[in-house]
Amino acid sequence: MNAFQQLIGSGQPVLVDCTATWFGPAKMMEPVREQVKKPLGGRITISQFDMDTSAHTATAYTHGTGRGKSLD
Repeated sequence: MNAFQQLIGSGQPVLVDCTATWFGPAKMMEPVREQVKKPLGGRITISQFDMDTSAHTATAYTHGTGRGKSLD
């Protein structure tokens, strides 16, 4: 989680794509990430992490459920 905290605390906007290998719809996000990346270039960091292998981070930063820390 330390690397994730450094990433979101870097001062640069970050788009975090939370995914899981078993969740098929998450694979549809690749073209969306690329669409976002093209016009924004180096002005934004786009990161992806697997919620199954990063369960502690996923639990700590759960948005919209009333649990964890909001990234807003």
